[in-house]
Amino acid sequence: MNITVNGAPVLDQCRDAVNLEELLLKLSRTTLPQDHLVGVVKVNGEEFSEQYDGQAREVMVKGIQEIEIATIPIEKFAAAAFSDCTVLIGKIIDSVMNTAELFRMYDESEANEQYSKVIDSLRALYQFIDSTQKTIGWDFTASMYQGKPVQTSWERLIEIVDELKQPQEEGDWVLLADLMEYELVPILTQWKEIFGEKAVSSQA
Repeated sequence: MNITVNGAPVLDQCRDAVNLEELLLKLSRTTLPQDHLVGVVKVNGEEFSEQYDGQAREVMVKGIQEIEIATIPIEKFAAAAFSDCTVLIGKIIDSVMNTAELFRMYDESEANEQYSKVIDSLRALYQFIDSTQKTIGWDFTASMYQGKPVQTSWERLIEIVDELKQPQEEGDWVLLADLMEYELVPILTQWKEIFGEKAVSSQA
């Protein structure tokens, strides 16, 4: 099996790897540049990207003749992640406002359909923030936003999403709409500004 990292051939140090996930993990520990993340992986000339969690475990090493890996600096990853997230949060805010308006109009069917999509988007945002924090070593307790630790905004985001459950289950659409507009939107706006500030600082 031929292995290259950023165009340079490397010794096959992964003979005991069974699948692609194990192989990449071993390479990350022994070969990949420090402070870099895996950017692009090509297996037998075809770009590989997991479509679902654990897919790399299903790709057996015995079927791989060539693997090419391109890495990116963590700083570059972070700058792109911060910029992308400000756009993502802006779209979520728009969806939250539109859904709140539907609840106030008592368009329950459409409102609940859109609400389900909002919750899915919030889960994706939560996972994105958590993953970014762990990847770049972002300390929420040390990082500040408007004089308070970012950890405060993180905890509030989790709290308000939890607070949405009861009025939705009880069919209290007015309360749900108020919570979305006057509690959820402000905390999402905070996170949009936090990521915006991080995007600027990471590019400086």
